[in-house]
Amino acid sequence: MRKWIVLCLVMLSLCTLVFGNAEQVLPENKKDFSDLLSCLLSAVETPEKWSEPQLDAILLRIRNGSEEDTYLAESITSVWKKLYIDPGYELNLYPATDAGKALSEGGVSDTPTHAFAVLGYALENGKMTAELMGRCDAAAAAARAFPQTRLICSGGATGANNPKHHTEAGRMKEYLTEVCGIAPERILVDESAMTTAENAMNTYAIMQENGIRTLTVVTSSYHQKWGEVLYHAAGILTQLQSGYETEILGTYSFETEPSKKVFRNDARIAISQLADMLHVPIKGLSRK
Repeated sequence: MRKWIVLCLVMLSLCTLVFGNAEQVLPENKKDFSDLLSCLLSAVETPEKWSEPQLDAILLRIRNGSEEDTYLAESITSVWKKLYIDPGYELNLYPATDAGKALSEGGVSDTPTHAFAVLGYALENGKMTAELMGRCDAAAAAARAFPQTRLICSGGATGANNPKHHTEAGRMKEYLTEVCGIAPERILVDESAMTTAENAMNTYAIMQENGIRTLTVVTSSYHQKWGEVLYHAAGILTQLQSGYETEILGTYSFETEPSKKVFRNDARIAISQLADMLHVPIKGLSRK
């Protein structure tokens, strides 16, 4: 029994060493970050009530705290403004936009230290939907334009009728290799993520393990903004936790119907999942 207790204490110490910094890089001032996320959402949902001075006041309070909180808050705010407030933001859309030309202009180069992160979509009866195949088609077009790059497929076992627990990432790799002709050794997989936030955090862990420094996010057009918000935040958290620096160089999206209902809710979903990622409560915000 004594040996077992000692072993448990040793394991606890190791876990503290490995994971102990994770909480430290999350916001120290939860209240101000809660106000920040609420303010960013209001800029989209109720712009008539939103004001830049209100946002500046929240950021000023955060700047009076730690350097890590300041860096995280300013990074999130900058990306949110670019994606949701700047009217000039545009998506690179497949098949309308040539992947090689558009992504090269954004700084993507043909190197094994760059990856295309392909986000999963819920399976139906254990099989890929047309939308998920569309995301893979977009990723394959980008991969052909940059043949030395890697692909990271992210998505766990989803769908109501999936008794063999097929994963989105596993199905995506099969499709990319067998249908799209992408070499399997180029494809890395995360088969555990169940949310976009988990897609993002798991992708950065894979990047760090494989020496990948730059990233392009590949998903559906309606998912692009909130996916990019979460990937940027996850990249900052990874940097603060481990010192591993990365950069998102571009996006490439499978074009879907703009009538999709989720288009009207994507800002709220982005803030909700960002709040979960940062462990920040937001009063009155549904997590659905």
